[in-house]
Amino acid sequence: MELRHLRYFITVAEELHFSRAAQRLGMSQPPLSKQIRVLERELGVELFRRDPNGVTLTDAGQILWSEANRLVGDADQLVGLAESLRSGQEGLIRIGAVGTTVMGEVPSIIRRARTAMPRVTFTLHDIETGDQALAFLKHRIDVGVIRPPFPLDGYDYLPLVQESLVAAVPIDHPLAGRSSVNASELRDEDFILFPRRLGQGLFDVVTGSCLEQGFRPRIRIETERMQTIVCLIASGAGVSIVPECVRTFAVPGIAYVDLAECTMTSELGLVTYPDPPPQVRRFLALARNLMSQPS
Repeated sequence: MELRHLRYFITVAEELHFSRAAQRLGMSQPPLSKQIRVLERELGVELFRRDPNGVTLTDAGQILWSEANRLVGDADQLVGLAESLRSGQEGLIRIGAVGTTVMGEVPSIIRRARTAMPRVTFTLHDIETGDQALAFLKHRIDVGVIRPPFPLDGYDYLPLVQESLVAAVPIDHPLAGRSSVNASELRDEDFILFPRRLGQGLFDVVTGSCLEQGFRPRIRIETERMQTIVCLIASGAGVSIVPECVRTFAVPGIAYVDLAECTMTSELGLVTYPDPPPQVRRFLALARNLMSQPS
């Protein structure tokens, strides 16, 4: 049995006339009658009562007509779903994001993408840049939100924004009330940073901003999450230099101060497989368009 046999049967059942059904199907009547006979033999039941004035459905034909409509409808939906998948209208996008990126542009991009791509499912996973390489190799994510460099070659990269750096100090620190500070004013402070292996790009930018002012930061505490760094600073455990987007993580007890005379910035971008699936290509095109619009 083929779907075309069911479509022939449905059309004849709707017209109750072989000639009119054949005309709708764009074929002559004899081949249509033959195909219906083939279907009846295969099913082992008579579908139509034939008479000179036309045909009527048998009891079995009535029941099978309903089922045939359902099967053909399901097949049509399957074809439609396949087309939606090919065009990127449907699908799944798994995003791995560095902790600090969910404080900046990424939520806005995903929110706009959800509106533009309502039938695509998004999942967001908190994965540092150093760990995203393994997630890509194991095909656990489709898009990585990173601060370059990315440790693997052969992947596509879309830059999004350049973020300035700010000093993060306890609220009772002498520098907390200033509108801006020079990184050199932090040379005697205890720094709280994350291990370089988890985010080489941001680590090098932060330490580079200090080296630019003639000193190497004295790192006393290392921790894996920016949220933990911020909370430790608020408790008075030390200071740090962080991307501008971290300002949105408003924890009581912390102050963010602009960093003067700093030429270093932290870049944020999207990394993907070289030939991503259609829904990911649509997402990248949307992100590229959003970031090209004037703020």
